[in-house]
Amino acid sequence: MKITTRNRNLGYGWSNQPVQTPSGLTIEEPQEMVYGGPRSVLRERAYAIRLNGGNSWAEALFVGHRRVRYPWRTGQILMDLIGDCSVEVELEDEA
Repeated sequence: MKITTRNRNLGYGWSNQPVQTPSGLTIEEPQEMVYGGPRSVLRERAYAIRLNGGNSWAEALFVGHRRVRYPWRTGQILMDLIGDCSVEVELEDEA
């Protein structure tokens, strides 16, 4: 799916909440917290980075309320979006 700087259906979420799983402690899956355009997403991401600097945390990018695959690429996706005005992303429930 191609997203552009004109998209207003982007979402972003982060979590620093630890949860116990059978394999040990992990960070809770992020839920969508901000919904809007690239500026809203970048503003929330900057806040999350400032707040969680040096700690374990997780982030996720959403398009139309669907999670983007490979959350560790969120920063690169956003930088590519701003630099090139568009970027291709793969959503989690797409094959």
